[in-house]
Amino acid sequence: MTHRDRDINIQLMNFTIALAQIDCRLADLEANLQTHLELAMAAKQQSAQLIVFPELGLTGYHLQERAAEVALTEQAKFLDPLREQSRQIDILIGLVLESPDHRVYNSALYFSGGKILQRHDKVYLPTYGPFEEGKHFARGDRLAAFDNAFSRCGILICEENWHPSAAHLLWIDGAKIFFSIHCSSTGNAASKPPLVAEPATSPGACRLLSQFYARMFAAYFIFVNRIGAEGPFHFWGGSQILNPFGEIEATAKYGERDLLIHTLDLEKIREARLKMPLRRDEDVALTIRELARHHAA
Repeated sequence: MTHRDRDINIQLMNFTIALAQIDCRLADLEANLQTHLELAMAAKQQSAQLIVFPELGLTGYHLQERAAEVALTEQAKFLDPLREQSRQIDILIGLVLESPDHRVYNSALYFSGGKILQRHDKVYLPTYGPFEEGKHFARGDRLAAFDNAFSRCGILICEENWHPSAAHLLWIDGAKIFFSIHCSSTGNAASKPPLVAEPATSPGACRLLSQFYARMFAAYFIFVNRIGAEGPFHFWGGSQILNPFGEIEATAKYGERDLLIHTLDLEKIREARLKMPLRRDEDVALTIRELARHHAA
């Protein structure tokens, strides 16, 4: 089998994904880890090959000065149960990571086959309105796609969705599946989701943005949001899977814990990209030249 044949076979493979729409206990890593392990096992029993958890699902969101208290390293033995479970099902989690020089990051880790396949540190940190991430976290400095057993993927963490360059860079790097993990909130956890609404973290705004990226990049867009409340934040859930035509294929409940299981048809990526070959026609060299010109100005 040639490399090209192998790539086509991977591209056309279907696989089953689980979206873990959870609440979590603020700064209680042990309890949150147990939730992750239980849901990963439940997803595996329903034939899922990958489970995706929300932003900071292992730690809680409204950490403020406690962010450093719950920070882990990639090598932490605390993560060994997830490493071990990833021999049966791939696992994407959100957590706080600390670098060797003691910078603390809002991060995501993708586990597969007993190892960490990808780490992503959140690049764009909201520090406006009730958000204070820029006060407590360092900024990531890299946006790179990666290969899992099914396709080429990219990770976006919440605020990064509102910076189109982040998704564009992952697309240029070959991403066909976007994992977008969130702590998106509204001011009222009991309110019904409107079709279009403000602020930017509302269900309507997030839905429109997800549909845009799925259709524009002819990619599967996996939106995973948490539920529950912390401080001024009311997380509304509504996790979704959007196909490469921008169509919503599956939606989790609003405001309730849910484990959404769905099989992705990766043939749809090929079909969408052949019908509308935007990636083929993208002029990366032009983008580089113009960015260099603006940077020098």
